[in-house]
Amino acid sequence: MSIVPKEANLPTYMENGDHLTAEEFLHAWEHMPDVKHAELLEGRVYMNPASVNYSHARPHAIITAWVAIYEAGTPFTETSLTPSVKLDSRNIPEPDVVLRLMDGLGGSSSWENILLGPVELAIEISNTSTSKDVYEKRELYERTGVREYLIWRTAAGEFDHFVREANLTERFERKVYRDGIIKSVVFPGLWLDVEAALAYDTKKVIERLNEGLASPEHASYLQNRSSH
Repeated sequence: MSIVPKEANLPTYMENGDHLTAEEFLHAWEHMPDVKHAELLEGRVYMNPASVNYSHARPHAIITAWVAIYEAGTPFTETSLTPSVKLDSRNIPEPDVVLRLMDGLGGSSSWENILLGPVELAIEISNTSTSKDVYEKRELYERTGVREYLIWRTAAGEFDHFVREANLTERFERKVYRDGIIKSVVFPGLWLDVEAALAYDTKKVIERLNEGLASPEHASYLQNRSSH
């Protein structure tokens, strides 16, 4: 099923740097099957290369496993890899990983071939796209209602963790992790061992996550969600 009207007079081709609306971007992308990854940020097209670099592909795999295992222990959540997320008429980013509340269970996004609306957690593995991820995407996610944003800056060996804790009208707050563990505010029990992640030690990353899944805060979260 097409994601834009067939009868629309819209472009069938786009290039990096073009300025398009969301509808024009989606229509052009449908007609370019060889293009696997592309984003629209503030009306500008970014054609993203495939993740073949080790410093992106390997962290991406670790974060994917981390979030997918959390989903397995938290039934009302859903993980997606590099989904297109339409946030408004000028912005369709493609986060590396997202974790969201499923449709009808309190989430802010829904599926209609692509995701529509802000996800609860967006994660970027930032290697060659650091400036875009730290500035443009952070401002976009903040403005459009994404609840939590995690950036792994692989070249620097650092993480940036941004959260809006109270309500969707507030700005992101940068969280300072303690004891070497990033703890999600939106998803209790989603714990990331920073040292293990930077060492690409998947086993230790999962061990720390399992501690979070066994924590009282995760148990309370499951109980509270099931009662609604």
